[in-house]
Amino acid sequence: MLSLRTITKVAHAAGLEPPGFAGAHKVASGSMSEEQSEPYTATEQDPRQKAIDALIGNNNAAAPWVLKSPALELIGYLPGDVLIVDLNRLPVARDIVCAQHYHWSEARADTIFRVFEPPYLITATHQHDLRRPLLVDNERVIIKGVVIFSLRTSP
Repeated sequence: MLSLRTITKVAHAAGLEPPGFAGAHKVASGSMSEEQSEPYTATEQDPRQKAIDALIGNNNAAAPWVLKSPALELIGYLPGDVLIVDLNRLPVARDIVCAQHYHWSEARADTIFRVFEPPYLITATHQHDLRRPLLVDNERVIIKGVVIFSLRTSP
């Protein structure tokens, strides 16, 4: 059985979207669109690569993502951090989660990272355009996994 990480690498090498996250890494912000996250792509130059491999280990449901949004900046998660998401872990209150926010009328979905405060997803940021809570209704907003580790390179 292939891990999600392996499938994601193969999908990226083929120029395709990884399964389970189709169409999406963008979120509306007024009239602009801004990437919130993207799947992590391994490079030999990235000093985090060995740590990512060690943290994921044999967990076939773990996948690394790069946070590109300040949505969690006030609790220490910054743009550029690599967040390792366990797709099999069930979220509990105050977990940092990876979610899909579907915009059915626009035929798109956004992959976002938020704090789970049941039944809502909230941010921890000063940016007003990101602060609206999202109701987890398992139709328009679906939690995909829980962040189990984060990594950052020093500046």
